[in-house]
Formats: sequence, C-alpha cells, structure tokens
Amino acid sequence: MAHISGYIQLGLAAGLAEVLRRSVRAEAMPEPWTMAVVSLFALIGNLTCLYLLRKSKDGEAHMQASWIFTSTDAKVNVGVISAAGLVAITGTHWPDLIVGTVVFGLVLRGALRILRL
Repeated sequence: MAHISGYIQLGLAAGLAEVLRRSVRAEAMPEPWTMAVVSLFALIGNLTCLYLLRKSKDGEAHMQASWIFTSTDAKVNVGVISAAGLVAITGTHWPDLIVGTVVFGLVLRGALRILRL
C-alpha cells in the first residue's frame, strides 16, 4: 500500500514539465498573496498531521510513507511561501519557477524514499 503513495508522489514530481512550460511561455505573474495564504493554510494542516503522526513515523511502511509524504508537503509549503515573498519583492515570476524546480527535487526524493520502504 505504501508503494501507491510513492507512485502518487512520483506523479506529482512530473510537475517539473509544468515548471519548464511556464519558464518558456509568457505567463501571467503569479499572485503572491494567494500563493502565501493558501500555502500557509496547507502548512498548518500538514504540521497538524505531522504532530498526529509523530509517534508512528517509524512504524509500518504505510505510516512511514504518510510521514514522508506529509513532511515533504510541509517543506513545499514553506518553499511556496518563500517564493510568494520573493515574487512580491522582485516583481518577476523567476522565484516561483526556481522554487518550482526545488519542489520537483523534494517531491522526487520523497517518492524514491517511499518506494524504497
């Protein structure tokens, strides 16, 4: 069952194609306030889940996969909040694209960790 989570996360890592597409095509500027607010709420939810999962993170494979998945999501949330701030400061879409590339790496790493369970 944990492998399904790994494959789902691997599918999410395929989002690098979206980052590449957005860097090549002229796209509208991302809305930094929307990015920050949505990611902040998601971060709160992910941190709450991590708190609930903390005692079983070293248990069965599906619990370890849940921990990896959720901790990766929390890191991504922090990245998106940072990108939102940098987009607001710089007035360009580049921070969003750079963080998108870093997110790809984080998600791919999480997927591979889950698939190794």
